[in-house]
Amino acid sequence: MSGVYQVLRHPRRQGPGGRCSVLVLALAFACWLLSVAGLACRYNVRDVGFVDLEAGSYRLCVFVPPEFPAHSLSLLQRMPAVALRDCNIQLELVTADLATNHPASPHLPPEGNDQVARAVLMSPEGRGLPLTLSRRGQPLRQGLAAVLEEIVSSPKREELVAAAGRSFAAVLLIEGAAKEANLRAREAITTACDAIREQMQAMPKAIAQPPALVVLEATALARERILLWSLGLDPLPTREPRAAIVYGRARWMGPLMKGEEISAPNVTGLLSIIGADCECGLDVAWALGTRLPVRWDEAHHARVAKALGFDPENPLVKLEVGRIAARSGVPRPAPAADPTVLLSSDPRPHGADIVAGVAPPADSADSPVQKPLQDPGIPADHTPVLLRAWGFVGGLALIVLGICAYLLWNARRRGTDRRS
Repeated sequence: MSGVYQVLRHPRRQGPGGRCSVLVLALAFACWLLSVAGLACRYNVRDVGFVDLEAGSYRLCVFVPPEFPAHSLSLLQRMPAVALRDCNIQLELVTADLATNHPASPHLPPEGNDQVARAVLMSPEGRGLPLTLSRRGQPLRQGLAAVLEEIVSSPKREELVAAAGRSFAAVLLIEGAAKEANLRAREAITTACDAIREQMQAMPKAIAQPPALVVLEATALARERILLWSLGLDPLPTREPRAAIVYGRARWMGPLMKGEEISAPNVTGLLSIIGADCECGLDVAWALGTRLPVRWDEAHHARVAKALGFDPENPLVKLEVGRIAARSGVPRPAPAADPTVLLSSDPRPHGADIVAGVAPPADSADSPVQKPLQDPGIPADHTPVLLRAWGFVGGLALIVLGICAYLLWNARRRGTDRRS
């Protein structure tokens, strides 16, 4: 260190060697900054939620009876292909010889006429919803158009897509018959959204708008049959309200909350995960959640890409996000068979065997937003310390190597000067 002190103390001795020493030290310092900057994350969990990594999607399985008219078969091939173009729903025509062993066969609606085409909407997890393509005396085109319109979009799904695309996330509140419980749930969600609003400035990446509340009234349950089915629910009225967190490209994250589970700490704890860095100690494989069956057209894509600052459909972005999601080596879990998992007894999102970063029980005194989001492979509270320690040690080693190189070079130069 004395050599460095002399260089800084006596500028007049700086010739070519002094300038070289400054370059060496500047290079070492720059390497240190790069090593520290390498710890920063480019994406947060919300960003990852807009990238479509799913190999599977929802399937509209249409069972075609034998000797089905050619013009009707052509209609089944053309109409769904156009209607489902911007959706994460694929058409699958099932012929009579494949119907027996098909996974959707147990969900087929009973029909007295074997010459009528029947359909089942299948989720990526294997759940089926029977659909009636046409009724007796009704043209196939009319019935098919009605079914396609129902599964492609609905008012609340469109509202969820818009809210999740422009804001931090959307909290879907499904109202029940008890007005007092609905009011308590609204107040809890509003409190949680306000808490996230206050913390958004301190989050690693800026997000324009705070979480938004989307309310599904009890009187509109029948119109939202597809949305409720995708959440594991029936379109039947219940006494207690239910709530779900939706973010990114209409992804449902976390358990479905009901009744008293819809508390400000629980909602805030789940929302806080969405604003976290996706690589800094957080395993996001389970946070990707389950995509809802929605329409995502080019207009949505253009608005989101402009707001994010990157194109979520870019193959390089998908490659990088896929690496992040697969970092743990554990496949993304499917939703639990019982979607109404109690947050207080099992806080794991969708039944995943990960508890980090999820809201504590409602009676906990700790603020869930302040809980660090850790990687399950590293003990709690150790991840930030280890990252900072390795960054400091690596940077210090680079600086020491730079100083040693300068001292060695300076010593050789002096020896050469003495001999000359």
